[in-house]
Amino acid sequence: MSKKYKDIDNENLNMAEMIRQDSTKIEKCAVDEEIIGQIRSYETPKRNVYKVISAVAVCAVLCMTIFAWKNIGLQTDDHFKNINVNETTVSLYSDKNAKVAGSYSEIEKKINKIFGDGSQFARDEKDVVKKSKGTSDNLEAVADIAEKEYSQTNKQTENVDESDVVKTDGKYIYALSYQTDDSIKNQSKKYEGCYDVCWVGNRYKLTITAVDGKRMEKVSSINIESKEVKVFDNLEMYISGDTLILAGGYLKNKKESEISTCIFIYDISDRKHIKLKNVNVQDGSYSNSRLSDGYLYTISNYSFYTNYAKDRIPKINGKKMNYECVYLPEKIENEWPEYTIITALDIHKSNDFKSEISILGGVNNIYVSQSNIYLLNINCETEDITDTKKGKQILQAQRNKKKYRVEKTCDYTKILKYSYKDGAINYVAATKISGWVDDQLSLDEKDGYLRMVTHINNITSTNLYRTHYDAKNKKKERELVESLDNEEIESWNDVYVLGNDLEQVASIKKLAKNEEIYSARFLGDYGYFVSFENTDPLFTIDFTDMKHPKVIGKLKMPGYSDYLQFYREDLLFGIGQDGDEKGNISGIKLDMYNVENGKATLKTKQVLKEYDYTEAFYNYKSILIDSKKELIGFYAEKNSGSYETNYLLYTYRNNKFKKFLEIPIGQYVDKVRGLYIGEYFYIVNPDRKIYAIDLTKYKKVSEIKIK
Repeated sequence: MSKKYKDIDNENLNMAEMIRQDSTKIEKCAVDEEIIGQIRSYETPKRNVYKVISAVAVCAVLCMTIFAWKNIGLQTDDHFKNINVNETTVSLYSDKNAKVAGSYSEIEKKINKIFGDGSQFARDEKDVVKKSKGTSDNLEAVADIAEKEYSQTNKQTENVDESDVVKTDGKYIYALSYQTDDSIKNQSKKYEGCYDVCWVGNRYKLTITAVDGKRMEKVSSINIESKEVKVFDNLEMYISGDTLILAGGYLKNKKESEISTCIFIYDISDRKHIKLKNVNVQDGSYSNSRLSDGYLYTISNYSFYTNYAKDRIPKINGKKMNYECVYLPEKIENEWPEYTIITALDIHKSNDFKSEISILGGVNNIYVSQSNIYLLNINCETEDITDTKKGKQILQAQRNKKKYRVEKTCDYTKILKYSYKDGAINYVAATKISGWVDDQLSLDEKDGYLRMVTHINNITSTNLYRTHYDAKNKKKERELVESLDNEEIESWNDVYVLGNDLEQVASIKKLAKNEEIYSARFLGDYGYFVSFENTDPLFTIDFTDMKHPKVIGKLKMPGYSDYLQFYREDLLFGIGQDGDEKGNISGIKLDMYNVENGKATLKTKQVLKEYDYTEAFYNYKSILIDSKKELIGFYAEKNSGSYETNYLLYTYRNNKFKKFLEIPIGQYVDKVRGLYIGEYFYIVNPDRKIYAIDLTKYKKVSEIKIK
């Protein structure tokens, strides 16, 4: 008996799937992304099926041929400069937590199932940000500057650079500032209803200053703009040789879908004449980025569930992402309908991204090790515990106990792990851990393990609901009618060790009950974290045996440390706020702990009573800590109410903090940075001035206006 077309179609699907699986060994397959979809949706005579199969086979052979040529060493840029094939892509790996999308329609079905049949989505494929030429001013530069030792941006992971508003390469200081442009501000009606109206009127300027000791000269400055992009937010930069990179968000008009992430690549080989080389754009608001081994990895969040969203599929440089670069989680709970996108850009061949990957779901924070990117999304989930022993005890006091439900709500953190190397980004694993992390410093990777500390909040409540049918989404909805005033809150902190596939290897539960995490840091075999309620317990965790971590120290002091950083391998520095035994907070305190034998003991403490705020509390890029130069520098605001701000320069010698410098830098200042080049220290206020300090005399010797 002859086979029916449907039977042939099923065989073709199996063949196509085998070809697709084999092609995962190839770094980038040139197969038309719609071919598999055509086979799946086959409804035409079988001769067309044969044509489709032939096309798949031909493309597969072509890809395998390219793969073979590459592996026998014949591929060069000259040989393949006319072939439009990206050299790197994601691996098509799936697990129980997430799977690679098999088609665009599969993505649409997943979205409709989770979030409902959303709003109006136009299919506009033409919106591409055009590249434009930069502008520059010609200013005379200081020449022939000798190589000197210089500081770099404070970062979490060695050899993984982080962006900031101030950078130096030892010869020049690069400062990125923004100012309000009234001409744009007056056009605010154009941007009425946009995502963040405070953007309107912000214009960024990049200034390059040549420095040689106390001699400083402004070389050039440019306004950051293009013909298509006028309004920016949260721009920060990287410097790599003669390349300058800017990354941040931009807004073209009032439509919320226009919020995207923009990456500018500049040629600064001639510092007097800065040239814009390329502009690359990815959908979604800018979240974060890292620079490693010449590749920029940029993360953005693309929200598609709005009246203005153009498409449910993210676009990269105006082109819809390949569906095989989109991961679909098994479950998406309590999350805003959005994608998290990661791109990789070769900063030396920056005309297009080398690879991209996205997953359906949001992200709150990131941690990047030397080989992996971890995306963190904090949410909460509610469990019905009415029929448990605790639930029944709570309902004993209620007359109409049958109408109520006892529920426990707790926080959890969803973790997604991606490997990265040479521009390739590959999904590795996903998991869910109880509690939330304070920031990325609460995580650390060592020897293939991820160690972390989380804070747990468990809230037990008694609620009354009514159920109604939502005709629009065609499903039942629960509506809260009453919540009894008997809420019970429990909180504590847990330590976890996760394996390569994010499986739980070990844990320490219920540390520091009713206290929140304020800071954490890891080094070698030990981890340290600070919790706080009335006093500051500094916990020491021994990770010598990753499968059996243990608490070996708990040091209690008044106040707390908001930030921890190793001054040396045997010394741990902390900055935070001082307090009394009752938990009353005042002043800024500096702590130095001896951690030579793992367990932390306090060596010295200094309280700055006249100050109450510093950006270093929440942004480690604003503080400079260098044991070789014996320098600790940060800016702080006085508690007088006048917003008077000084830059403070300390050293740590002979087991004591010593203040070397205290320089007024004005009122209402923001994002001030300190750096050193050779024997000079520079205080950079991007919106105003640069101050030069002679480190041999600890005295201000010059200053220059840069804006």
